[in-house]
Amino acid sequence: MIKSSTLGALMALSLLPACSSSWSGGSTWTSISGDQISEINRNGAVLTCRYQDSDQVFTARVHGDLEFNAAANDVARVPLGSSLHVVGERMGQGHELRVTSGADNAPQYEYQRNGAAQDIDGDGLDWFANVVQQLATRTSLGVESRFTRIATEGGAPALLKAAADLQSSSALRIALDVLLEHAEPTAAELVEAVAFADEHVSSQSSRADFFEQISGQFPDDAALSAALTASAGELSGSYQHGEALKTLARQRRLDSAAAVDLIASAAAISSDHTSRETLEVILERAPKDEALYRAYLDAVDGLSSSYHAGEALRSLAEAGRMPAAVHALAYRTAGSISSDNTCREALTALLSASQADDRDLGRWLDEVDEISSSYEAGQALAAFSRGRSLSAAACTRAALSAGRISSDSTAAEALIALTEKAPTDAAFFKAVLDQAEDLSSSYHQAQVLETLLERDDLDQPTLLRFREVIKGLSSSSTRAELQDKLLDRLVDQSEL
Repeated sequence: MIKSSTLGALMALSLLPACSSSWSGGSTWTSISGDQISEINRNGAVLTCRYQDSDQVFTARVHGDLEFNAAANDVARVPLGSSLHVVGERMGQGHELRVTSGADNAPQYEYQRNGAAQDIDGDGLDWFANVVQQLATRTSLGVESRFTRIATEGGAPALLKAAADLQSSSALRIALDVLLEHAEPTAAELVEAVAFADEHVSSQSSRADFFEQISGQFPDDAALSAALTASAGELSGSYQHGEALKTLARQRRLDSAAAVDLIASAAAISSDHTSRETLEVILERAPKDEALYRAYLDAVDGLSSSYHAGEALRSLAEAGRMPAAVHALAYRTAGSISSDNTCREALTALLSASQADDRDLGRWLDEVDEISSSYEAGQALAAFSRGRSLSAAACTRAALSAGRISSDSTAAEALIALTEKAPTDAAFFKAVLDQAEDLSSSYHQAQVLETLLERDDLDQPTLLRFREVIKGLSSSSTRAELQDKLLDRLVDQSEL
């Protein structure tokens, strides 16, 4: 017989807003869709389901587990110790049914209508069939055994079709486990399963678990790779999104197109930290070609954090020699970093990873010219001068960059380093003299000029230009000292 307190509690659910679902604490799940309201509570081995719609209301309490028939409209088996007790009202009729385990675990029924015991008849069976359908779709009761039968008989397509009726995330997760264990899905069927999970499974953890289970299957299948990449992007939360992409990068065989797709998905992650870490894993695992580098650099350019953009570019530099076609893009990406220190460190790292020609070196110096910090610009030029053979043209271009540094001390240090390294070239000598002439400090002018004068390959036009620069020095003592040194040099070269 239906208790008024049970009906009152269920009717109170109708005051909740339509079309929602939520955990209300503990192990209770409430779902509302139109006039259908259900509340599922799990307490140890006891599951309670309260349900109502415009035609009926019932409370079902299950101890243990049940197995439903293939049509999900009756109980097929009641394991020993399990039982079901349902009370409800439908179309003005009160129903109460107890189902316990009989011989060979067959169900035994004790039925009452409107408080009177009787054999269960057509109306009672019709009422109970509806109760079972609600239990089979809204709870995880009997899901494993029922869907194992479906998978064995009809394979993956039949299982996914039947699972579309399930409304419980836990039940859906069990059904997908059965799919992998018993349906022996093909790659194409796994693509369908991925789309199914994205559409039907609301639990992020369940989807993430399923995703991880299938990420390594058919690792060469491009369609499955594309489906999994798209599915990763549907996961809410930067962490889950990033972890899913890392799993794909590690478990699947990536061609260029698949790697670029992964990078595009990683670029969409809202957390710069997670996006950068994910990009680095993909870079480590993917084939290194121009398309990969361009996609990676585009993704780095989208990071708002200077720190993470710099770290991502350093990882790129550590990955090996970049194709020449992407040098300019890499330098521009580093140059767009707002932090001068991070920008300089990234530019320096990229320079070491590229076999740049004079044209590329000019582009690298273009980015150095945009660094506002004299110190960082000077450090960049110092790195430029170290550890590589430089052409006269590259040194001449670098001398112009040194001249743009606002600090005389830093500019002089850069010019001195270049003067000590550059090959013989009149254009370079002229550039150094021009930049030295523009320095405001006589002391630093003298440092540069003395270093240049120590070279033994200066031609006569350079020495004459040298004399003109000396005349312009504001310090008479410095001017006199340099004139004496120039005179000695001219005597040595018999150029009087």
